[in-house]
Amino acid sequence: GGGQLFVLQSKHTLAVQASPNRNRQTRSRGVEAPRPRAAALQPRLVMIVIRTALVMAAAAAAAASDPAADADDVAPLTLLPKTTLGKCLDGTPSGFYLSPSVTAAARTKWILNLEGGGECASKDRCLSQLNGPLGSSKYFSKTWRMNQFLISRDSKTNPATWDWNMVHLPYCTQDLWMGTRATPSNQSYGLSFAGHYVLDAVVTELLNLPNGLGQATEVILTGESAGGIGVTPNVDWLHDQLGSQVKVTGAPIAGLYFYADPYTGPGHTSSDLADFREAAWPSHAQLWQPFVDQSCLSAHDYVAWPCMLANYSTRFISSQLFFTQSKSDQVVLTAHDWVPGDLKPWADVEQYIQVWQRNMTSALNGLSNQAARRGFFGVDCFIHTTFSPQAPLLPFHGKNVSFAAAFDAWYTDNEFVYLQDYGGVFSNPTCPK
Repeated sequence: GGGQLFVLQSKHTLAVQASPNRNRQTRSRGVEAPRPRAAALQPRLVMIVIRTALVMAAAAAAAASDPAADADDVAPLTLLPKTTLGKCLDGTPSGFYLSPSVTAAARTKWILNLEGGGECASKDRCLSQLNGPLGSSKYFSKTWRMNQFLISRDSKTNPATWDWNMVHLPYCTQDLWMGTRATPSNQSYGLSFAGHYVLDAVVTELLNLPNGLGQATEVILTGESAGGIGVTPNVDWLHDQLGSQVKVTGAPIAGLYFYADPYTGPGHTSSDLADFREAAWPSHAQLWQPFVDQSCLSAHDYVAWPCMLANYSTRFISSQLFFTQSKSDQVVLTAHDWVPGDLKPWADVEQYIQVWQRNMTSALNGLSNQAARRGFFGVDCFIHTTFSPQAPLLPFHGKNVSFAAAFDAWYTDNEFVYLQDYGGVFSNPTCPK
């Protein structure tokens, strides 16, 4: 009704399909745009080893400076060397926050969290990020509390990873953690887009630590929103860096995206964040020069941009993946898909969201048919990353569980976890208010 125009995106959501088994030892590395890979993996310098060896001791000092937090919750900021390729938009070196494991059993277990924070694809929006932590490390917090999602020290609400080595990577590149444009140019508005290089540089630092990432037996790469998007193209690359003997897992939160097919009915808006319609992605790829999976790239005739979104790339990923996702994602619907924030007129908006939900249902169901191990937790709530121990919940084995409990069952207990709502728009009774 109301003359709205929307299309069921079957050609996109049904693109998720089973892939042949692939030997992890022969898995192709990702591909990055036009700079030799060797330059990203520079020889590790002795001075870097000395500098990063101080990181563990700094954690205790950071905790002492924050009396409101438990000591194990607080991690200090470590900035990357000034010579790094892992730069923020403004060219300042990015960094990370490391909280060492708190039990002997978890000393070789690591979880890396990619922070979210949108993206920029226009000059005005990118320049507007330079005066804050989303564009410059000059504004990074000196400490970070490990108290959310899968980087939480609460053993009751985060049973899978509460005692692990935790690394939080702040987001200052606005390229969905894929960029390899380290050298600014007129074409990049004088800015760097080097999200993949930030991850690369942080991994190098952690490998150089005594008893660091080089001793890992299990590693989880997680992230939220833009960070969740960044998990999928980087997780197999991370596995390649660590070796086939390490168990590597991706756990994106609010990171399962497909091309936007916006609502154009009464009251529609426009894209507040970057344009995610299919036709816009080539220009995003040109600006950010994204790192993507090589096998996905080959399957798409060496066009990089289809491999930037998980709905089209997961079937090429060998690492196991667990998705936590809203089936009526508030940010995607209102900031990328033109749905008015007040959801009015409801009759028209509801019809569009119903179609959008069917697309997400297809995307989630498609994951269960892939060769590599998959799991998911999909809720019908008008949220983006508001996943907590209290809400939303889904029924599992006769009780309601949070996303973290579902992940624990999937990861620790090796259960099949394909959980999602089927009750309709905003139907989950435990949705956060």
